[in-house]
Amino acid sequence: VPARLRTACKVAWDDRAIYFAARADEPDMQGVRDSLSKVKNGPWGTDTIEFFLDLNRDKSTYYQFCTNSRGEKWEARITTKDLFDGSSASWRCEWTSTGKILNDGWTVEAAIPYTCFDLRPSLNIGEVIGVNICRSDVRKKEYTSWSCTFGDFRTPAAFGLLSGIDVELKPFRYEVAGIDWQRDRVRASVRNHTGSRQQVKATFVAESPEGRLHTAPAQGRMS
Repeated sequence: VPARLRTACKVAWDDRAIYFAARADEPDMQGVRDSLSKVKNGPWGTDTIEFFLDLNRDKSTYYQFCTNSRGEKWEARITTKDLFDGSSASWRCEWTSTGKILNDGWTVEAAIPYTCFDLRPSLNIGEVIGVNICRSDVRKKEYTSWSCTFGDFRTPAAFGLLSGIDVELKPFRYEVAGIDWQRDRVRASVRNHTGSRQQVKATFVAESPEGRLHTAPAQGRMS
């Protein structure tokens, strides 16, 4: 069924991140503003756009990024136990999103760095990935998507395909895990998923409750 209102999105990428720029047409912008004013901490409860990525196209594991016209964010990593060693709570993704309200619609721009993803060579991530871009109008209860999922947006088997991604991913094939804070010392393990022996110079950066940044060279061995 064709969407009542038009939603357009452009996707780009470089050697650091994948980018989304979406525009949602909306004649009732006062309604959008009203819904935003009623929700202190979004994006849930407001009109949103979601970006879904199935990098290895296994049609079961994927990443979900949700944002709104206020630039509020939510993200999830939907996976299996054999893909990631840690719990979902151990995953952190430092992605950015900005939103803007127009007279006849609203926009979002998102940048998702490759550091958010598991990029091990064994996952066979190529130049074609699974993608979906979805819009939710909570006021009118209308839910539309670029690739129709016939229901739940979280259906990776129904994602569309994005091709032509030619990026060198080796610099991002390292995993930091097991972070342990002990008074004035921090311990963590860095795992090498590049497929070959590497020498890496690493620096830990910690932020204090007062907002001060502390840096120190990492000491230890690569696993």
